[in-house]
Amino acid sequence: MHRRSSEDPAAVLVSLAKAVTVAAPQVPASCVIWSAMSAAPTTRGLAMLLRDLLADPGRLVSASPDASMTVQRMIVDLTRRGVPDLRLPACSRCGRARLLPLRDGQGGRFCAGCRSDGSRLCARCGQIKTSWRIVGGQVQCSICFRNDPDNHAPCRACGQVTWVAKLGTDGPLCSRCYRRPETLCSRCDLTRSVAALIEDEPLCLACYNAIRTRPRRCGMCGAAKLVPYLRDGAAVCAGCAGAKKYVRCRVCSTDDRRLHGARCAPCALPDKVRSLITGPDGRPHPQLLAVENYLLNSPSNPNSRLEWVTGGGGARIIRRMAAGDLPVSLRAVAELRVTAATAYVAALLVESGAVPADDFSRVRFEVWLSGLLQSIPDAHDRGIVQQYASWVVKRRFAESVESTDPMQRVLRARHELIEIRKFLAAIRDAGFTLGNIPQRMHDEYVVRRGDPAYQLVRFLRWARTQHLTRLRSDYRPQLQRGPSISDDQRWEWVRILLTREDISLGPRVVGLLTLLFGVPVTRIVTLRRSAVTVDGERVTVAFGADPVQLPPRLADLLRRVLNVPPRSPVAEDKWVFRGLRPGAHLANVSVLAALRLAGISVQQGRLVALMNLSRDLQPAVVADLIGVTADTAARWSTHAGGDWAAYPQLRDSENSHPRRSAVP
Repeated sequence: MHRRSSEDPAAVLVSLAKAVTVAAPQVPASCVIWSAMSAAPTTRGLAMLLRDLLADPGRLVSASPDASMTVQRMIVDLTRRGVPDLRLPACSRCGRARLLPLRDGQGGRFCAGCRSDGSRLCARCGQIKTSWRIVGGQVQCSICFRNDPDNHAPCRACGQVTWVAKLGTDGPLCSRCYRRPETLCSRCDLTRSVAALIEDEPLCLACYNAIRTRPRRCGMCGAAKLVPYLRDGAAVCAGCAGAKKYVRCRVCSTDDRRLHGARCAPCALPDKVRSLITGPDGRPHPQLLAVENYLLNSPSNPNSRLEWVTGGGGARIIRRMAAGDLPVSLRAVAELRVTAATAYVAALLVESGAVPADDFSRVRFEVWLSGLLQSIPDAHDRGIVQQYASWVVKRRFAESVESTDPMQRVLRARHELIEIRKFLAAIRDAGFTLGNIPQRMHDEYVVRRGDPAYQLVRFLRWARTQHLTRLRSDYRPQLQRGPSISDDQRWEWVRILLTREDISLGPRVVGLLTLLFGVPVTRIVTLRRSAVTVDGERVTVAFGADPVQLPPRLADLLRRVLNVPPRSPVAEDKWVFRGLRPGAHLANVSVLAALRLAGISVQQGRLVALMNLSRDLQPAVVADLIGVTADTAARWSTHAGGDWAAYPQLRDSENSHPRRSAVP
C-alpha cells in the first residue's frame, strides 16, 4: 500500500505556485493552483508534482522528456487556460508534442498513437510513419516513395511518367491506370475490387468501411461493437473471434465506437479542435479557447462534432478567425454571405462565451441596412429610410426576439425597406416628393404593384404621424378561411402522433399540442421551461394567462422532451424544444417538414381545433387558454357560428344568485 503524504495540501499548493513562477513568470499563481488540483487531485499526487518541479522548475517550458505525466497534464491545462510559452515534450517516434505516457527505454517517451510496432522511421524525411516500404534496403514512407524520381517510370497504358503503382510482367502501371483485382466479396457476395483481407477473406471497399464505421451487435456476445470477423456465418467482434489483429481505436483501444481513420471520435476530437483554433504561429487563439471548451464538453454526438470540425463550412470561418484573417465578432460573421453556417457560427460564439451576448439577427440587419442606405441616391430619402429603420424596424427586433424565427425577422424587414426604397424612387421619377404626392398616384402604384405594395402601410402611417406625408393607406382585408379537413381526420392525426415512434420526439409533441389546442407552431417551439409545471402525474402548460392540463399520454411525451440532455454545456437551458443551433429553440420549419413526411398538415388541423374551441368556449376564455388576442378569438367565434352575446349577463346573474348549500 502507498503511504499517504503528511504534508498540508494548502502548503504544497503555495510551494507549487512559487516554484512555477520562478521558471515561468507569465503564469498567474491562481492558474497554477487550479491546474495543479486538476492534474493531481490527491495529496500524494500534489507532493510528487512539487518534487518534480523543485528538481527542475523549467520543465514547463523546456519540453524535457523527463517530465512526468502529472507535469504534462498540468502543461495541457495551463495552455487551455490561455497561458503562453508552455511546451510539451515531443514524441521520440512521431515527433509530435502531445501527452507521452510511454517510455522508449532510451531516455525518451512516445505517445499512445505510436504504441504499435508497425510504425517505422523514414530514411528520407526522418518522420515516423505507419505506411512504408523497403526500397534499396532503406525504409521509405509512402509520400517519399511517390515523390522519389527513382521510383518513377512511364506508364505502359497512358505513357505518363509518374510513380509506379503496379509493376507487372507487361510493364509498369500508374495509379490512374491500375485497377485492383476483382473477386467475390466475402460479405456482400458481389464481384468488386478488393480493398482488404480479413483472415484471408476478401472484402470490397464498401464492406471494409462498414465494419470500421458501424458498430453492430456481435453474433456471440451480443455487445454493440465493430464486428470484422465471421464465425459460423455470424459477424463477431475481435474478442469473440480470438483474433490478434483488433479493429480498434489506436488511442483508447476501444472497439465499440465508429473509427475515423485510426482513432474514434472522442480521441480524435481534442487534436482536431485545437488545430482548428490554432493560428500560423502555432498558438491557440485566446478568444477561441471558449469555443474549444464548448465543442469538447458538449453532450452531443462526438461523431457529428468531429465531422463539423473537419469539413463544415462553419469550421472554415473559425479557422479564418484563428489565422487572424477575420475578427472574432458577430459583426464580422454578419458581413459574410448569409448561409446556415454563418448563423451557426454566430450562435456558437455567443453560447460558448467567446463574444458578448447579442441578437445576431439585429446585427446582420444593421450590416445589410448600411449597404441599402448607400444605394439610395437622394439624401432626403436616405434620411427618411434611416429614421424609419432606426425608430420602428429595429425596435421590432427587440420586441419579438423570442416569438418569431430570427431569419424571418431579417427577411421581413428587408422586404419592407426594399419596397419603401422602390416607392420613394418611383415618386422621384414622377417629379414628386413624399410630402406632395397625390393620393391618386399612391392608389395607382398599389394597384400596379399588387401584394408587395401593402408593405408600405406601416411606413406611410408612421410618416403621417411624423408630418412627412398626407397619404392614407390601409391593409388588405383578410378573409377568414375555414379548414379543408374534417374533425375525424384531425383525431386520426392525433392517434398517429401518439403511436408513431419513428417520428422525431420534438415535432411529435409540437404537432399534438397544435392539433389538440389550436396553438400556432411558432408559439409552441418558443415555449420556455418555466411555462411547464410538472407535479407528479399532473403536467400543465401555460400557453396564455391560464395553464392547461395535458392528457396523460401527451404528458408522458412532454416529460421525455424535458428529460433530453442539453446540447450546450455553457448556455442556459431555457427552451422546452431545443434546436440544433447552440442556444436556439426548435425551428418551426423543421417541425412542419417532419410532420409533412408523415402526411400531417398541422395548419389544417389547427384550424379545426380553433373552430371547435371557438364554438364551445367563450372568446375571452379561448384567448386566456391558448394565448391569442381577444380580437382573434372573437373573429374565430363569429366564424364558427358561436353566439356569446349573453355570456356577460349569464356570469353576472350566476354571481348575483349563488347556489344554496345542500346542507341546511
